[in-house]
Amino acid sequence: MLYLGEINDAQYRAWCKTIEVVEGAAGKTSQMAIFPEDRIAPPMPCEVAQVRVKDMRLVRLRQWGACWLALELWEQLELDRFWAPRLMPSREGTRWLAA
Repeated sequence: MLYLGEINDAQYRAWCKTIEVVEGAAGKTSQMAIFPEDRIAPPMPCEVAQVRVKDMRLVRLRQWGACWLALELWEQLELDRFWAPRLMPSREGTRWLAA
């Protein structure tokens, strides 16, 4: 979850979106909107969670942008087609490009 700070009315309307929440081992999903605790959420067609922003902290940060970019470039450049005839299976039989 990321809090972006103060926004104007136009940005507020654009950010009034929902997130998909996955619950439990069964993977049941539902939609939920999140808003800061000190703001009144507009009427939403789903549950609304009020977030105590002042009590939030970042732990175990993960970088994801570089991984996303690498996968996006891989697909756009069709590198699987380039590497398929060049990457032979390993001695253990690993197929490197297997999905």
